[in-house]
Amino acid sequence: MFNDVGVRVPSPALFLFLYIQTRLYMPQFNREVIGTLHEKLILTLSKEEFLPKVEEALKKIRKKVIVKGFRQGEAPLDRIKKMHGQEIMGEEIGKLANIALDNYIHQNKIAFLGNPLALPVSGQSMDVNHPSDHVFEFEIGIQPQFEIPSLGANSGIINYSIDITDELVQKELEYEQTRNGKSEEAETIEAEDVLNIDVTSLDGTFSKNINLLISAVKNEAKRSSLLSLVKEATQAFNFEEAYEGDKELLIHKVFNIEHQEADTLDFSTMQITLKKIFRLHKAPIDTVLFETVFPNRNILDVAAFKVALKEELLKVYAKETEKKLQFDVQKKLLELTNMDLPETFLKRWIISVNKQAIDTAKLDAEFSAVIADTKWTLIKNKIVISNQLQVQEKDLRDNVMAYLQQTYQGIDAAFLDDLCTRILSNEKERNYMVEQMIDKRVMDSVIGQSTFENKTISMEAYEHLISHHH
Repeated sequence: MFNDVGVRVPSPALFLFLYIQTRLYMPQFNREVIGTLHEKLILTLSKEEFLPKVEEALKKIRKKVIVKGFRQGEAPLDRIKKMHGQEIMGEEIGKLANIALDNYIHQNKIAFLGNPLALPVSGQSMDVNHPSDHVFEFEIGIQPQFEIPSLGANSGIINYSIDITDELVQKELEYEQTRNGKSEEAETIEAEDVLNIDVTSLDGTFSKNINLLISAVKNEAKRSSLLSLVKEATQAFNFEEAYEGDKELLIHKVFNIEHQEADTLDFSTMQITLKKIFRLHKAPIDTVLFETVFPNRNILDVAAFKVALKEELLKVYAKETEKKLQFDVQKKLLELTNMDLPETFLKRWIISVNKQAIDTAKLDAEFSAVIADTKWTLIKNKIVISNQLQVQEKDLRDNVMAYLQQTYQGIDAAFLDDLCTRILSNEKERNYMVEQMIDKRVMDSVIGQSTFENKTISMEAYEHLISHHH
């Protein structure tokens, strides 16, 4: 994943270790400490080490190069050396240095952060006609040693559950009536209408078409202002004010987007354009509605329908409270885990891996987020290793198939199996799925080994908690 400043935080599925096949080539390194968990590795390659490789490479290229006045492969080696010697020597020295560095890290079991950075070495030149020893210097950031604290009952973390009241069930029933009712397009706006609108951010980076139920808007003034909209006219609209700061409602119900995308948006400065007006006629409460909402459940009366609705609400809100518990657990582990990090190295590494120039002031302002991301990655990796939470191929395939079966109910099994294979053959998709499984297993492991206070609260109280968190 990439954070706001573009640093590549190593995947928990890959850990932060680099295991490379051992090679025979192992020259001597000098190792210097230059800061907290920040070291310099100094390698000297003697000309006796790299010249045979250069000669071998020149002989290989001689067979391919065409030189005027000579048959292919028969040009004098000195001519080939004059034409390509400098380039070949640079490549071969670079290869040897990288092999040596990889082997040294592997043999010494150095757990590092990011990647080693090559440092400029002054006072030396590369001359194929007068070769001399070559020095390389690399700086590396070292992973810290740390212990993960246990989360007991005194951690302050509360495992919430939401009280599903008769009032909530009734609201859900009315919502299903609305959702499954019939609508007709209208020319004038009334208080119970649904407005189809285009929403865009001021900078134009976000655009979405949504259906907005006027009566669901919390702020009375904003609700009234919607009644005066004119088709195809664009005007500013403050969604944050309209829904009185209820970002969970905005994210999940109004815009239906992910938190990650929502965090980049300013809901208070959106622009809206009215496209269509729909007038709803609620579905009657009968067996047709029961079957539409819960197919093949054979629900025959309102009482049974409400029981089924309550069961669904319990599942939905259990997932919501689980997300909050996971957030609180992560936050507490970050707070309680004592860990030093090579911050000077990390800043240099972030700058080096980005193709575009980074504003150092912006980097400094957002560096605390980089530290938190890196710290959490290290914590996750340790949990994965300690609890042997690696994802096996069968686990991965079963997880993807379960997702597909839930998403595409009633679709032929052979088609889903083929779709699963195609998804897992895509490296990006595959890595994402592995990452998701690792994240879940890490949280399940931590939560399973922790003790929390359990508390049931009203929906209103929970919405207040979430709004405060965001």
